[in-house]
Amino acid sequence: MAKIIRSAIGLLLIAGFVLGGIVISRRMLDKGLHALKTEDYSEAERYLKPMAMIGNTIAQYQVGNMYAFGWGVKKEDTEAIKWFRRAGFEYADHRDRAAAAEYYVGEKYREDYEYEGVHSAEKAREAIKWYLLSAEGGDPRSAQLLGKIYGEGLLGEKVDLSKSQYWYDLAKHSMSRRTQVH
Repeated sequence: MAKIIRSAIGLLLIAGFVLGGIVISRRMLDKGLHALKTEDYSEAERYLKPMAMIGNTIAQYQVGNMYAFGWGVKKEDTEAIKWFRRAGFEYADHRDRAAAAEYYVGEKYREDYEYEGVHSAEKAREAIKWYLLSAEGGDPRSAQLLGKIYGEGLLGEKVDLSKSQYWYDLAKHSMSRRTQVH
C-alpha cells in the first residue's frame, strides 16, 4: 500500500512539473511575441530565443524573422534561414523547409516597397532575393510571382520573357508535385 501511495505521489509530482513547464513556456512565448509586436526587440530576443532553442516552432519562425529583417539583431540571412528551416512546419513537401517562410519575408519586403511611397531599389532587391530562395526551395507561390515579376517588369526588373517562362514552368511543376503528395 505504501508503495502505491509513493508511486501516486511521484506521478503527481511529475505531472505538476510538466504542467508547470507548459504554463511557463506559454508565458515566455506570449511575452516574447508581445515584445516583438511592441518593437522591444531585446526583450523579444530574451524570451523567444530560449523557446526557439528548445524547439518551439512559433518562436523559431519569429527568431528567423528577427534575423531576416534585422529586428534587434544584426540582419543575417543565413541565420534567418537556419531558424526558418528549424520552424519549417507549413509545407512538408517543399525541398527546403524554409521555403514558406522565405516567401513571407519576400512578401514583407515587397509590401514595404509598394506602400512606403518611395520605391526603394533595396527593398525590391531584398524581395526578389527572398522569392528566389523560396522558389528554389520548392514554393510554387514564389515561382509564380517571379514569373509575373519578370514577365511584367515589376519591382524595377526589366521584362525578360525567358526568365518569366522559366519561373512559370517551375511553379507549374511545383504545384503538380504538391498535388501528387497530397
